[in-house]
Amino acid sequence: MMKILYIINSLGTGGAEKLVSDMIPLIKQKGIDIELLLLQKAKSLFIHKLEESGIKIYYSPNSIYSPKNIFFIKRFVKNYDLIHVHLFPAQYWAAFTFSKIPMVVTEHCTTNKRRKRKLYKWIERLTYGQYKKIISISDKANDAIQSWLGFHENKFIVIENGINLEAFYQAQSKKIENIPDNIKKIIMVGRFNATKDHPTAIKAMKLLGNNIHLLLVGDGILKVDCEKLANDLNVENRVHFMGLRNDIPELLKSCDINLISSHSEGLSISSLESLASGKPLVTSNVNGLKEINKDVGLMFEDNNSQELADCINQLLGDSLFYQKIAKRCLDKAKNYDIKKTVNQHILVYQQILKNTK
Repeated sequence: MMKILYIINSLGTGGAEKLVSDMIPLIKQKGIDIELLLLQKAKSLFIHKLEESGIKIYYSPNSIYSPKNIFFIKRFVKNYDLIHVHLFPAQYWAAFTFSKIPMVVTEHCTTNKRRKRKLYKWIERLTYGQYKKIISISDKANDAIQSWLGFHENKFIVIENGINLEAFYQAQSKKIENIPDNIKKIIMVGRFNATKDHPTAIKAMKLLGNNIHLLLVGDGILKVDCEKLANDLNVENRVHFMGLRNDIPELLKSCDINLISSHSEGLSISSLESLASGKPLVTSNVNGLKEINKDVGLMFEDNNSQELADCINQLLGDSLFYQKIAKRCLDKAKNYDIKKTVNQHILVYQQILKNTK
């Protein structure tokens, strides 16, 4: 039986964390012995589900940025046939073990701050060079990492993100606590960080009618700043900060429009979930979102709150157009079944282990 260890920083609220938590139980169902190592304990909606699935979860005793993780991981990985790593700095620490156990890494982003400094190019050629395969979640992410590292193309492969489609198909709308019934609801799911552009979404509310409310689901370091912005713009009564939720499928079904306002994405899990909800999707026209939403939902230019408001008014002002866009979104979602994603990963694992025998 194949024995695999997944390593990731934590199981917080990001897309990479959601992908990992969805994939692991399905990989286990395929008869593969799979376990999880987290470098950090964090608030998570995913841990309980994994534990119920019988997944063993281990935690590093060190700080997430401590080089001591190198030695911890080095002692840990010898019990496995293959290691799959997600996100920085876990990707660095695992690479610096120089382990003889074959490893793969998933690239979740189209860009990051490290790629703005030439010094990191050589560091990352060293770290990424320790992995048998670099799996990118989209063509854009793959093109970017190939260009950055300059490795032979055989080292790279694209496996697009997937979601549990049935969970969204079967979800039922419901009354949302503390939200008026007789209003139109726009919902955005995502961490409050510099990549997610919540400010543009909040600014758009100033340009929309009083019967339109915005629901922001998630947590993060910039949440307080966004709450202040809503107050400064006098839209605090129409912008609802929902916190972390474990009922995302039901929330998406209960709202009128799904929104993702970001400056960049890899291949957004939230956008795939939005498509599967059967409601129209509005996104910023940036890498990682335009690949999904072009000719499907509506898009606005990055940072342009007026264009965002126009998209929302266009959808809410024309019921036939609204239904047309909703159907296109639902049709697009069929391409992103998590079962397909899992099968593609297992084929990669099998090929690597075959070639290392």
